Amino acid sequence: MIIQALNLGCGKDIKVNENNICWTNVDILPSDGVDIDIDLNKSAWPLEDNKYDLILFKDILEHLDNVVPTMEELHRIAKPNCLIKIAVPYYASKVVYTDPTHRRGFTKHSFDYFAEGRKYSSYNFYTKARFDIQNTRFLTFGPRKFIPFKSILREFLNNITDIIEFDLIVKK
Repeated sequence: MIIQALNLGCGKDIKVNENNICWTNVDILPSDGVDIDIDLNKSAWPLEDNKYDLILFKDILEHLDNVVPTMEELHRIAKPNCLIKIAVPYYASKVVYTDPTHRRGFTKHSFDYFAEGRKYSSYNFYTKARFDIQNTRFLTFGPRKFIPFKSILREFLNNITDIIEFDLIVKK
């Protein structure tokens, strides 16, 4: 079985086809290895409905104008049970403020608005796009990664966690 995979906002991280994974690399700028150039801030991406089994969306969402329409587009182009891997800056990290093109940071509850049975799911009336949050990982870089008790400290101190990674499963 061929897995249709999408590398959204790939930049220079070009994925190549291997092990039955057929990659499509998408970025705003055309360059070597980019299959399709798309401005992800535009509505109605020129991508086929219900096509992808796997979508990588790393270090992109924080740059876009509006999260809800973006999540709706991800939902539209994904097959049911598609795995979407998202990496975004943690709201209390200097990473959010270092890049002047970042529009927002994210918390462990940011995607509850697109899920059922989560802490903030009662606010999921913004959209019909639904995802099951499978995993949430907190990443810290540099010497701070050796700080003990980060899971507790990040709730009270800034700059303990840099990035949050989410694994979402598309529900249709």
